Amino acid sequence: MDLSLWMPTKNALRGEWMKILDVTPILVNKYVPGPSQVTAVQILSAQVISMTWTPPADFTLQPTPNIDTSLLIAGNRAGSLIFMRFDAKNSATDVLSTVQVSRQWITHVAFSSWVLVEPGICEATVAYATSSGKIGLVNVRQTLKQNESDATTPRNPFALGFHVEATFEHVKSLTIAKDAPGITALKWIHPLDRGVRAIYFIFVRVESHRQQPILVYTTPGMIRLWSASSASSAFSPNHWSGSRQFLLKTQKIHATSASVHPVTGMQYISPRDSLLFCLFDGSYHVLSSLSTSPELRSEGDFSSVKLTENARAVFERVEFMTLRKQEKEKDGEGGKEREKDKEIGFKDVNRTCAMGLHDESGVITWLHEASRPTDFSYKHDAKHNSMFVVARLWDDLTDEAFLRHISGRILACRAAVKAIDTAVPDVLFPEWNGTVTPDIRADLRGSLSRHLSGFDILLSMRMRLSLADYAWKLTPDPKKRSEYGHIAQTLLTTISHCNLRAILKHLKAVSAAFTLEEVPFVLRMVVQSVLQGSPEDLAKEGEHLSAIVHAMFPVEQQASTWDHLEEHCPACDVSIPLTNIITAECPNKHIWCKSASLLSLSRMFNDLDSAMLDHDVHLVHA
Repeated sequence: MDLSLWMPTKNALRGEWMKILDVTPILVNKYVPGPSQVTAVQILSAQVISMTWTPPADFTLQPTPNIDTSLLIAGNRAGSLIFMRFDAKNSATDVLSTVQVSRQWITHVAFSSWVLVEPGICEATVAYATSSGKIGLVNVRQTLKQNESDATTPRNPFALGFHVEATFEHVKSLTIAKDAPGITALKWIHPLDRGVRAIYFIFVRVESHRQQPILVYTTPGMIRLWSASSASSAFSPNHWSGSRQFLLKTQKIHATSASVHPVTGMQYISPRDSLLFCLFDGSYHVLSSLSTSPELRSEGDFSSVKLTENARAVFERVEFMTLRKQEKEKDGEGGKEREKDKEIGFKDVNRTCAMGLHDESGVITWLHEASRPTDFSYKHDAKHNSMFVVARLWDDLTDEAFLRHISGRILACRAAVKAIDTAVPDVLFPEWNGTVTPDIRADLRGSLSRHLSGFDILLSMRMRLSLADYAWKLTPDPKKRSEYGHIAQTLLTTISHCNLRAILKHLKAVSAAFTLEEVPFVLRMVVQSVLQGSPEDLAKEGEHLSAIVHAMFPVEQQASTWDHLEEHCPACDVSIPLTNIITAECPNKHIWCKSASLLSLSRMFNDLDSAMLDHDVHLVHA
């Protein structure tokens, strides 16, 4: 019932996680006014028993605004859905709305996906399940709006001035289920050829028009599906709508096997258009042809029986290895009775509490705990040990399956690659002649961050650079290695030019506020813009900025600034004077090719922090 937010300190996979916020006290302060006026409904409103966190909404604006558009949705014991938004800057959570949908507990909450209605407007659907077995829907709509400017103050060219308005509508006219007690799972599934959503490929985002998603919910021994009708179903007559239900069959793999165990894992496998379920007893169930004609599959290599047998075999193998390891760590006493206890047999239960996909080629991850309930032995919470397993339950690593998996992406990206190579993000700013206030500094920092990381084109090129660098490191063929290196160098140069262009435009916009202490950094950016191989428009931007600097300060002051044009050696942190643009050598004999470009880019943000923020006029901070 307590809700808290955690985040990693450094490494999200292997590092420490720390608690950043307790949400429950915020809900108590909102719903419980005081001890003298407290009611049962108010207390239940602060008791959260289900939650989900939505992905951010994509409004298709370039550069992407630095606005958190994700929602934290919680279901409480008072029958309400609480819509919240986390404020990372203030480490707080704002309650946007409370929608009363039932008088029963909200046991499950599922979020579909954001659908772009038009640029600046996104919609989604939230499904909820109550303790009485009712399932309903709430429509969510987020609109990106521009802030109204104050006529008494000059317009800030660096501030986007946007805010997000969210509206929530309870769909009372539609009830998916009225009497489905004991709901154990609730999830929206987006098959490959259904729904309307944006698909992100490695190289470019492609809009794909699809039918409605499928809502999957389970009760003991039963799988139920629901899909709304779609106006585009005429183009895909094989797609179904309405409700479907399937009765699970018990797979006797151990003493407590039963089909009424709760579902602990549900994953959609797009290459096979199948839905994979895992029950608490460790059995697997496959629902094939989900988009067209769903049915439980019990035969073949990819079937409920086969996957359950494979998972059970993995369980027996890893638990036997664990017992052998424990045997070596202990003394060799115990006799036959002890040897009997070390056997893995029908009485041993693989209680699976979670299941997920590592990939879509057959590798599954799960958490299980070995138990022998027929012994009637009690084990308190501190002695429960779960094992994390990654295993292959079926094999889809064939050339045909791989080509089938990537063919759609390759065909969709052919026309987009040329556009990415030729398109360059444009940055247009009017010159700012007003006072540099703390608000202007903050807006300038945000604008620079948006233009360095808020374009889909730059993101695509960075992803392509990662792939090229990965291939360059692994390929054994010298010729291919050289080709991959050339591709990586081309992408790196293009990305560097785009970043440098954005920085020059921002510096030019605030050039009226330059001081002598900030000139060395500005001149370093100018030097990089006129290097050999720089685009003509980038060189002109640098020359224009250089002319502005030379016109602002006397000649004798300009000469003194060149004494500060130096970098630090990445190996030993010794200063390297900027005497040669192509090659630099530190006093410790470390040689760096193209150091003026690479070193300055690597230390660009540190320079922005130290050189400019130490002065009263803070220009840029990233």
